[in-house]
Amino acid sequence: MTQTKVMYVLMMALSITTVAKSEEAPAATHSTPAATVNNAALLYWQAFALLPGREEMNRVAALLDQPVGDESRQLAGVGKQSLTLLHKAAMIPACDWGLLVEDGPAVLLPHVSKSRELARLALLEAKVHEANGQHGQAADAWVDVLALGRHAAQDQMLLEVIVSQWCERQALPMLESRVDALSSAEARMILNRLEQLPSAPRVAEAIRRDGRIMTDWAMNQVRTAGPGALKPLMDERNAEQLKTWTTEQVLAMLQDVRKQSDELARLAGKDNAEGVQAMRSFEQQLNQTTNLFVKLMLPPTVGAVVARNAENRAKLAGIEQSLRVRAQASAK
Repeated sequence: MTQTKVMYVLMMALSITTVAKSEEAPAATHSTPAATVNNAALLYWQAFALLPGREEMNRVAALLDQPVGDESRQLAGVGKQSLTLLHKAAMIPACDWGLLVEDGPAVLLPHVSKSRELARLALLEAKVHEANGQHGQAADAWVDVLALGRHAAQDQMLLEVIVSQWCERQALPMLESRVDALSSAEARMILNRLEQLPSAPRVAEAIRRDGRIMTDWAMNQVRTAGPGALKPLMDERNAEQLKTWTTEQVLAMLQDVRKQSDELARLAGKDNAEGVQAMRSFEQQLNQTTNLFVKLMLPPTVGAVVARNAENRAKLAGIEQSLRVRAQASAK
């Protein structure tokens, strides 16, 4: 057997042994060595591939609302390889998922659902740590969830932002309620990690970007193949109406979609109570539009996303302040 073949066999054997012994992998805590790659997505894809099976992940979701028992501990153990990779990825600032945004409405976002699954596993791990009295490690896992949420939205698309907010709404309340259980060293460590989180997604930019992706794709399709190219976006009744429109008419309607999307993004940028109210009024106006493409391409309830963004940001600021107080008080 040649040296190359020997090395290949050894690598395959090591890979199989590593997967088979996943329950013996090191726990995903703040002591996990840093990764040597500079794109977090490369580690997340590996973590996704190593997640427990569908039936086990369904149990993970169900156990999040139940007291910690043997099954919770067992599932957290099965997922340790994914959790270790999550922790390493969470420490990396940059995350490029390699999305093909030029595909317009057909762009694939496989990382979105997988990010939620991985987040649930980390939330279960945090519950196990809490049950063991390991408050610092539990807080560390919650920060991993926050980092995952921000990384998931690095392409600034609205669906990604919604998943990022979901991660925040799971982890922030738990972290907020456990600050007093942390030691001064743990409080400083968690505060340092929060200050180094990846940049937060901007709702306004996500709205604008989604609008541009959709209209750029649609305009290119219409210019290349005529209005009929947009038929897959429509139901049977609207597809019949599409036949009556000229290329110029459809392009004008798509330009209006872009204009309305930019205005929606401008209102979202206010990111306060007044802005939320103005956005909801504007959304009501959009519901009355006769432009079919506005209804097809613009999200219907952005106001709620903007409101959640403001709430999460305020909660995070409060947690950071509490951690500062905790670190100083415990150090005296």
